[in-house]
Amino acid sequence: LMQLFDGKNLCTQEWGADGEPPLGYTKRVLHTAFFVMPGLREADRRKLQAALVKLSTFSGVQVTFGAIGSTKRTKQEFTNDIWPELEAVSCEATHSLVVVAEDVAALKAMLKSEAYKREFAVVAATFAQRSFSVDVPLGVDLKHERKPDPTLMLFCLRLGPTLTEDSEDHARLVKAAEAINKLPGIEGKIAVAFHPSGFGRFSQRELNVELGLEEAVSAGFTHVFVVAVDAPESWKMLSQSKTYGKWKAAIEAQLSKLRAAMPSLAAFALPLELTASAAAPRKEKNKKVLRR
Repeated sequence: LMQLFDGKNLCTQEWGADGEPPLGYTKRVLHTAFFVMPGLREADRRKLQAALVKLSTFSGVQVTFGAIGSTKRTKQEFTNDIWPELEAVSCEATHSLVVVAEDVAALKAMLKSEAYKREFAVVAATFAQRSFSVDVPLGVDLKHERKPDPTLMLFCLRLGPTLTEDSEDHARLVKAAEAINKLPGIEGKIAVAFHPSGFGRFSQRELNVELGLEEAVSAGFTHVFVVAVDAPESWKMLSQSKTYGKWKAAIEAQLSKLRAAMPSLAAFALPLELTASAAAPRKEKNKKVLRR
């Protein structure tokens, strides 16, 4: 079961066993960009936030930008109090852009707009030493209202070339992720999803081209593990569980051992400041009117 927004209200619908949304719905896209901006000043941050206001007016998208960590904890506090590995696995990233789009067309319209290219991307590039982005089906419901400190955890993974979607190893990873979602007492507190990067018929590299981004902007990451929690303490509890330990061991065994500019695993904690269900109502195609 998953909460879906039908345009007016949240309602509960059952997803198919194959991970497909209910009839009449389509998966949303999660686009996340990470930036190394250690010297970003408050005045410069306000410029980016001003551009964000314009991006938020685009139909079918929700956009947030903020520092790595959570709403109530800085990255350093998150590392000290919740997750000691964060500093080491986050590739020195300091900020992130999170976009949830109803479909690829909505995401493409925003990323190819003058507001994004000239007012956000240009300013961000001025202050970012490095950046990369990944795309994936959203896969989990996001909700920030009435949550203690809602946080989105993203694990960007470069897995070995033998891990195909029809392989036994892939099935084991999916099963390990599903086991987390079946833990007792986590409803409304923890939800996870594991998907190949890209979206629908597009691989990540193909999607980058479709969106007007550089092909290599996603640093070769092949899969993404998404974790939404109501508060960092819930992540701390999960990360210490045997069920998560089994997932971690299974995924580490599949990490690519090929040398590359980016590590095979990069992970981040992001403030969750938007609400979106994993699926959106499917848009009806315009019907042609036959004239006699």
